[in-house]
Amino acid sequence: MCRLLLAGLIVGSAASWAFAQQNRPQEPAKRQFVFHYAFAIRNLPPGKTLRVWMPSPRRPLCLQGAPRTQRAEPLWRQLPYELSRAREPKYGNEILFFQTVVPPSGRVEVDLPYRITRYRVDALKEPAGEYHLAARYRRVLLAPSRLVPVGGRPLELLAGGGPVPKEPLALGRYVFDRVREALSYRKVGQGWGRGDVLWVCDSRYGNCSDFHSLFLSLMRSHGVPALFEIGFPVPEGQPQGRVGGYHCWAWFFPAEHVPVPVDISEADKHPERASQYFGRLGVDRVSFSVGRDLALVPRQHGPLLNFFVYPYAELDGKPVPGEKFQWRFRYREWASSP
Repeated sequence: MCRLLLAGLIVGSAASWAFAQQNRPQEPAKRQFVFHYAFAIRNLPPGKTLRVWMPSPRRPLCLQGAPRTQRAEPLWRQLPYELSRAREPKYGNEILFFQTVVPPSGRVEVDLPYRITRYRVDALKEPAGEYHLAARYRRVLLAPSRLVPVGGRPLELLAGGGPVPKEPLALGRYVFDRVREALSYRKVGQGWGRGDVLWVCDSRYGNCSDFHSLFLSLMRSHGVPALFEIGFPVPEGQPQGRVGGYHCWAWFFPAEHVPVPVDISEADKHPERASQYFGRLGVDRVSFSVGRDLALVPRQHGPLLNFFVYPYAELDGKPVPGEKFQWRFRYREWASSP
């Protein structure tokens, strides 16, 4: 059962949290870098038809009007494939797509460089009441998804912890602390990394997708819309390098307030500055899509995507397995770019 891991009070008082907010080190207001969304698909049968979908770092429609997070400018001039662009209907993510015949080498390579300008977000300092969540997105952000239930077992996490706040901003902070107390950031065994809330209830650990899926479930269960966002980390203090796996975070949407971001897994990894990850996003990331259970455009033959950060491909209508992909994601600070 999904019971409260720690029975104590929420870590830190409101006064100490406010003091930490006032005295935290200031991050840069923005960061510019070139991000290469690059990969190869290998060992394909020549002559077969390959369809490839990729997420785009352009802002999804459901976040239009929210605090500015990034600007993305494509830098490529000529590609071996003709890309088409479309918006998926559920969240308004931009999707890039191409179709090709596998060459004799059995290998297809893609390198899409973008100049990214990433802006610091401090939603708690934004003027309240300037954002309106469209009704069609509100419905989506309150509904369950395949691995994120609304109601039921996840609510047991909040049992025994005192009154649950009703005001959405206070509720968000309460749930942020409860999830951080209940889970530990670990990537061992099997089952982690899918954002499967019921698995998280049993295991009590996982990666960023697991932390934030539980947050989504709890916020939606209390009637507050919440959104999953995914991209890649861009390490602080390192002007260039390769990027391995993805990173994700979440937003919630209090009435009469701008959307508020949370990064609970980073707060768990850096408890000494946990408060910096509530209501704030630094410049050390790039976003590529939002949402879960995604239907691509054109529609894929395979099942809905759990989330969309890596390229997805189908060969003659069947999903290409992950072991055929070779990731080459990398970044370089704009000032040091050739």
